[in-house]
Amino acid sequence: MLPIVSCFYKVQKKELYPFIYISFIVFINLMTLNIASYIFLVKQYQKPLFSFLSLSKGYLGDISYIETMKWSVTLHQSMIGWGFLLVFVMGYWLWRENKQKWITTWHIIFYFTLLIMVSLIIQARVVILGIGIIMLVFLWVELMKRIKLKKKIIYTSFAALIILFLLPFLIIKKNNYFNDEIRNRMNIAAWNSFKESPVFGKGAGSEENVIIKAGYDFHTLHNDYLSTLVEQGLVGFFFIFLFHIFVVYFGIKNKFLLGIYVLITFFLFNTTEGIMGFPICIPLFLFCLLPPEDTSCSSSEKELSLPSDIPT
Repeated sequence: MLPIVSCFYKVQKKELYPFIYISFIVFINLMTLNIASYIFLVKQYQKPLFSFLSLSKGYLGDISYIETMKWSVTLHQSMIGWGFLLVFVMGYWLWRENKQKWITTWHIIFYFTLLIMVSLIIQARVVILGIGIIMLVFLWVELMKRIKLKKKIIYTSFAALIILFLLPFLIIKKNNYFNDEIRNRMNIAAWNSFKESPVFGKGAGSEENVIIKAGYDFHTLHNDYLSTLVEQGLVGFFFIFLFHIFVVYFGIKNKFLLGIYVLITFFLFNTTEGIMGFPICIPLFLFCLLPPEDTSCSSSEKELSLPSDIPT
């Protein structure tokens, strides 16, 4: 739907800035609420205040960390944490783009501190990893701005891509906290299913059959890319890959880094959960993935203005 809708509507920066700023401020308040909920919970059950630093889903003992998220419509910690991370990425871009006119440095520091604390409180593992990956992306962008030679840019970018993909893999593989055995088995089953019908996939609904054969009772593989390979094969995966390429291409062409930042955040979450089909994607895609309309050119009024020496 994105190409169709975007033919008729394209945001301007004067619309994009308030959208990000309002989201940023609202999510600061939501994270503050989550931390307040956590403080009340640990005081009620007489738990240590910094229990969330233990990197364990059972850090509250018999009480579930889900209790701290009762303010939310959904109790899915990854969904909530991903939303917080996404809005941080948007806010960071606005902070760099607008030179602190909307979002200040103190806003960013405060949000980042809350983001780390809340991610640990709600045990959103993908967000804990994602924060490190996003910070590496920001660092890479700043380095690219200082490197002038094209060869150095290519070599540095290639090295950054290797680190970006290899580091999370090693962390997940070597660390029991991030290594999820259930996901590993479902991923292996999905890959085996894809190899049986690699071109067109096995059709809609085959994803659940793969999960059942793996011995689990889930509706999705929690990985949009694997789901696509299983159900639509390489043909379907090609269109998703093309979508990513277009976003990166137009982001670089128009120097619109927000689209690339948001796409990377989507990519992180789509490899562990899957968000592409949710309604929340519609405003995010329209506002953040497409470069805003350029209104810096002279308007029609300026083009039609008369010289100052001619009386009106």
